[in-house]
Amino acid sequence: MGKTTIAKALCNELGYDYILLNLSNDRGIDTLRTTIASFASTVSLSGDKKCVILDEFDSSTQILQAAFKAFMEQYSENCSFIMTCNHPNQIIQPIHSRCSVVDFNIRNTDKPNLAKQMFERAMKILDHEEITYDKKPLIDVVMKYFPDYRRTLNELQRYAAATGKIDAEIVKYASSDNITDFIAAIKTKKFKDAKAWISANLGNMSQDTIYRSIYNNMHEYIAPNSIPSAILILADFQYKGTLVPDIELHMAALAITLMSEVEFV
Repeated sequence: MGKTTIAKALCNELGYDYILLNLSNDRGIDTLRTTIASFASTVSLSGDKKCVILDEFDSSTQILQAAFKAFMEQYSENCSFIMTCNHPNQIIQPIHSRCSVVDFNIRNTDKPNLAKQMFERAMKILDHEEITYDKKPLIDVVMKYFPDYRRTLNELQRYAAATGKIDAEIVKYASSDNITDFIAAIKTKKFKDAKAWISANLGNMSQDTIYRSIYNNMHEYIAPNSIPSAILILADFQYKGTLVPDIELHMAALAITLMSEVEFV
């Protein structure tokens, strides 16, 4: 949704010196005590105001969050803080009360215009890269992944690199959301194939896309009596997935759990 890009753009627009930290990687209290404290406690050499952008703040530990509430007040005169997240419920209430919350949900009335802008921007990029395209399949791809513009461009780039054009076949090519190969590997308990699929595809689709694809189509390949168990597994892994440092390892664990606890048809 461009949360991090907007945060950086705001800092640039306001003339702030800033640092960006991804707390899905730097999750511990040491990050607060060293990197953030060092930056926030010093005066900018240029005299500009300072800002710390904490990306994926919902991935930080509860210990860091608890310490950060006092930290924000201590350095508020010298430094501003922007925190981005996908799961606000995983951030403690004292942090919420110290922040102005900006919701990035798109209103239904705005969606048609934004989708049109995505389509027009995609055409400009394809024209610039001298990639031939048909408008109908391009519209299909934009609508399939709207409002995920990053995913849309990734799919267009992936298909254009393979075929040199954008045509009707991209709709099938981009339908990896069906994850049939991944399901086939889990169903036949071929962990090596499942692991290979995860390594090849995790960069092109999010965890949530994988969970949702399995959920949407589970009636086609999971025995009815196992569907409740499969839903509970998916919900548990989706919740924990926001906290894990190694996503690929986490998804491999999902494959093993489905193999061992779900009956396929």
